[in-house]
Amino acid sequence: MLSKYQLLEVRKLIENPDHWVGGKHQNFESDKPAYCLTTACTHIIRMELWDEVWHLLGFDNMYQIWRWNDAPERTHSEVLACLDAGIEKAPV
Repeated sequence: MLSKYQLLEVRKLIENPDHWVGGKHQNFESDKPAYCLTTACTHIIRMELWDEVWHLLGFDNMYQIWRWNDAPERTHSEVLACLDAGIEKAPV
């Protein structure tokens, strides 16, 4: 079962704007890795829980959240707000 703690760990990965990317899965070109929301989730959360994550965040599947994260107009603040809403709904 997915826990609030797991989503908080995902948030820690991308809460600094320098550690979040849009338009690609991840960036290891600097000394600090950066992740899109999808990659941050898959880095922390086991594969069998991924569908639960996407639904908790308001999406039907990984592809939808990936496209949403990578939209040119998407901001870091919007991504954190989406994640925060999922954290609020997640079981303890």
